[in-house]
Amino acid sequence: MYTGATFRIKINDSITQPLKFESGVRQGCSASGIIYVVCLEPLLHSIRNNPKIPGIIPPGAQYEAVRKKAFPYDGDDNTIKTIAYADDIDTIVFSRDEETETIKMFDLYNRASDGKTNVEKTEVFWISDWLPPPAFQGQVKLN
Repeated sequence: MYTGATFRIKINDSITQPLKFESGVRQGCSASGIIYVVCLEPLLHSIRNNPKIPGIIPPGAQYEAVRKKAFPYDGDDNTIKTIAYADDIDTIVFSRDEETETIKMFDLYNRASDGKTNVEKTEVFWISDWLPPPAFQGQVKLN
């Protein structure tokens, strides 16, 4: 499906010569979304299963009835460590050690998949109205 695939770019009324796909997934291809999810899932799985990243327990998760409704497929694990939508990934960390571990996991994934983390779009969002944020060490913006 991707082997030998080419594309052309239309600029005003001109169309370029065929160009080869070098990386990424094809826009408009119905399989592209699934292919991307399958390729991204190993990173998300490794974050979810990393004991050095504890994540958060959402409100109400201590109650079995809530757990069964909110986490029907997760067994005993009711923590949230990462949230992903398309190519936007959020990870939840509370310390520099957890941040370092997360960065290591992204670096490993990038080396294995030839992916790239866009540090220009990477941010730390600190949620607390009574504690100052820790000194994160990644090359990211603090919002």
